[in-house]
Amino acid sequence: MRKLNTALFIAYLFYSCSNEVKTVSDSLVNKDPESYSIKEESKTIPLNSKKEVFSKSLIGKNTLDIEQIGWFNCKGSVIDSPDSSINYAVSQFAKSQNECMNGKGKVVLKKLLYRKNGRAIFEVIDEINIDIKFPEKYFSWTTCMVGGAISSKIFLIEFKDQRQEKLTEIYNLWRIDMKVGKFVKEGDIKSVTCINPDYSEGL
Repeated sequence: MRKLNTALFIAYLFYSCSNEVKTVSDSLVNKDPESYSIKEESKTIPLNSKKEVFSKSLIGKNTLDIEQIGWFNCKGSVIDSPDSSINYAVSQFAKSQNECMNGKGKVVLKKLLYRKNGRAIFEVIDEINIDIKFPEKYFSWTTCMVGGAISSKIFLIEFKDQRQEKLTEIYNLWRIDMKVGKFVKEGDIKSVTCINPDYSEGL
């Protein structure tokens, strides 16, 4: 009788262990793909919280971090710096290519960190969130005339595309101040005329 009880106890343990292994295995096989994670610096960000990630600031992140999070790089330009030893760039990022075309995302000011294998790695030092009524309004950066004089500065503008070389219907204007590393909003825009960055004669 004692031998029978011992055999039953061993069988029970074996059955419990096999069930436990099956449960773990099943949880891996049937795991929801949305719950897998990606690495972002030293933190783990669940993919199903992607909306929360996109609503957060990009300031302090470098271009490699931004790629890893999953932002789409809509467009960008390197801009002249008052200090030749420091390079700056401005870019537009969005959650998808479609949102790039529909006036959503972020416009960021970036400062060069280092170069690796011929590639420039930038850090975001300022940003502006954009969510405009496209196609009534557009966002871009360009040169402008302020009070009739051509400015050497680059401006970020929210404007109506009038399909002409010079833009006069400007809703908002930010000066890109590379000395302080900021987008500085200009209050008086009545006397400002900007070059249409997307204008091509004959198109």
